[in-house]
Amino acid sequence: MGKEEIIMGFYNSFKMKYLTTKVNKNFKKDKNLQEELQKNSEFKNLHKGQRCFIVGNGPSLKDEDLSTLKDEVVFTVNKIANLPQFNEMKTNYHFWADPAFFALSPDNEEDLELVKTFFAIKTEENNPICFLPSFAGKFIENFNVKEKLNIRIYSAPFPFMDGEKREIDFTKPTLSYQNVVQFAIAMAVYMGFSEIYLLGCDSTGLISTIQAYLNEEVSEFAYNVSENEKKFLKKMAENREYGIESDFLGWARILHLYGELYKYCSSRNIKLVNCSSKTIVDSIPRESLTDVLKRGNNGK
Repeated sequence: MGKEEIIMGFYNSFKMKYLTTKVNKNFKKDKNLQEELQKNSEFKNLHKGQRCFIVGNGPSLKDEDLSTLKDEVVFTVNKIANLPQFNEMKTNYHFWADPAFFALSPDNEEDLELVKTFFAIKTEENNPICFLPSFAGKFIENFNVKEKLNIRIYSAPFPFMDGEKREIDFTKPTLSYQNVVQFAIAMAVYMGFSEIYLLGCDSTGLISTIQAYLNEEVSEFAYNVSENEKKFLKKMAENREYGIESDFLGWARILHLYGELYKYCSSRNIKLVNCSSKTIVDSIPRESLTDVLKRGNNGK
């Protein structure tokens, strides 16, 4: 280990201790957040030994018949309610994570379209528990979310580090990840699942950001992207601290953390598999959805 690495190690250790002290101090003062997070205790090992499927929004979903998951435990994320197959599938849990989804204005057309999609997750067939980050408080209040959806709150201020060994605990401020699917993986670990299968996790969304930025047709979602959503994607890229550069850095981090999460799960004898028919995530073993479903669910 070189001198620079040693210095950086000391710096990161100091930074983490400072962050931990600050977060814990604020958490002790915030009784409301304590109460909200404590509700998550009901999920601890709730599905111990079972398997689950986490469904992203990648275009590879077009290759799958999602109605085959109707007897499985399913996590969905973000704007999957736009998916034509959504009414044919079932979802038990739904995650949102990106701060941009909660900085919405009732006076903005593209923002209101997103709010409509947000609530469309609840249908006659689906009423999933929806997990929202603690910083979404104003959004929850402004759009009366608690009256319309079954929600839970999570707080994730601590960065997920390489070689992470800390336990995932959603009753306290916990570990943070780079995209919403990774948050769903973390909750699946917390819930005690022994097998976690990913679908529609292509990780090609950066292409859509570039396409929206260039005012071209957006292709890297499982559903058709409206003009308002294209505007929203472009606005997200433009509002990053370093513009489109931030998106490139973020996507590199996404790919890296998939590998770290695979190691984390493996160290706990949790099977993490990517069943997406097309994907650039090369750090997680692949398997076809058909083969997984043929095996049945012995842990159910």
